[in-house]
Amino acid sequence: MHHPFRHGTGNKASAYNRVNTNSLVPNDDNNDSFHNEEHQSALILRSTPSDVEEKEQSNSTEDEITIQSQSESSSSFRDISIIVFPLLLVYISNQWSRYSISYLVDFSSPDNNAATAAAFTAMNVDLQFTKSQYGLLASTAFTFLFAFSSLIAGSLADKYDRKLLTLSSCLVWTVATVAQSTAQSYEEVLMARVVMGGACAFAAPAAYTLIADKISKDKLAFANSLYGSGVYLGGALASLSLLLDENV
Repeated sequence: MHHPFRHGTGNKASAYNRVNTNSLVPNDDNNDSFHNEEHQSALILRSTPSDVEEKEQSNSTEDEITIQSQSESSSSFRDISIIVFPLLLVYISNQWSRYSISYLVDFSSPDNNAATAAAFTAMNVDLQFTKSQYGLLASTAFTFLFAFSSLIAGSLADKYDRKLLTLSSCLVWTVATVAQSTAQSYEEVLMARVVMGGACAFAAPAAYTLIADKISKDKLAFANSLYGSGVYLGGALASLSLLLDENV
């Protein structure tokens, strides 16, 4: 025969044991979070300073590439007008000075007779030089030093300030042009042409490299063609020197 109090006491004991057993078993969710924290800590400990530096370098390289791509695509008409047009004006002056002598002579008379050609408008009549001497002025005197200086100009444009190089050469050929116009003898004209040829050689190398650095690739061909037109514009203005002779 079972005692009623003994049966109730047994149920209370088994219930207490179940509670204690459940409290001793760890929770699966807590275990997972604990292991994740341990894994992250291990990854942080395994990352060396070189890994961190490599990540920083890669991020900075990507930023530089992004900035460079944005700057390359940012050239506008304003950029071209600021950079190319001043160089174009200098190049026009360059070619004008170079070809002006072709329109300052008159060999219509075999003996350079002043009746057919005025000394004021024809240099050969004023200074009394021949066609062969004029050929030396128009070709060899200019192109000999021009070809030699072109090799030096390219090297200097890679090493020194190209803006200063352009302005300096422009100043030199301007002085040579003035000396040519005020020369009192054939020898003075010859010397002025030699100096002019050496100075004019510095314009194109400095200008083309400067344009390539400052203008984006999508506008580079247009900028180069615009600058190259200075050859024809300068030659056209040189031909208009005849009109200046007639009206000044």
